[in-house]
Amino acid sequence: MVAVLLAGCAGSKVASRKHERAAAYAALPPAQQRLVDEGRIDVGMPADVVYIAWGKPAMIVPTTPGNLTWIYRCKSTTAQPARDSRQAPSSGYGYGGSYYRPRGMQYVHTEYDCAEVNFEANVVKNWRELPKPEN
Repeated sequence: MVAVLLAGCAGSKVASRKHERAAAYAALPPAQQRLVDEGRIDVGMPADVVYIAWGKPAMIVPTTPGNLTWIYRCKSTTAQPARDSRQAPSSGYGYGGSYYRPRGMQYVHTEYDCAEVNFEANVVKNWRELPKPEN
C-alpha cells in the first residue's frame, strides 16, 4: 500500500526537503527514493523520509510511549450559492489579475484532516487517507 494522497505537494518542495535531510534520503533503497521523489510514502519508511515526501504534519499526536501519529491537513475550495447575490459579482479583480465568479456564487475555502501516519519506533507502521467531509 503506497500513499498517493499528498502527491500534489511533490516537486520543488520535495527537492528542498531532500536537500535538508540528505543523509536520510541517501540511505533509502532506490525503489523508496523513487516513491519519495513522487511525493509518496510506504510502510517501513522512517519519519525523516515521510517528512521529505509529505512535509511537516499539521499535528503530531503521541499515542503510546515511543509511538506517534502525524496528522496532515488538506485544503479544498468549492463554489456555492451566495446568500446574497450582491456579494458575488460576475467578475472582479483580485491579487495578480482578474478572476471570474458566476453571479450568485461564492467560493468557500475549507481545511480538513486528510491523512494520518502512525509511527512505531520512528518507522511507518501504517497510514490511511481520511475522507473529505461533505459540505
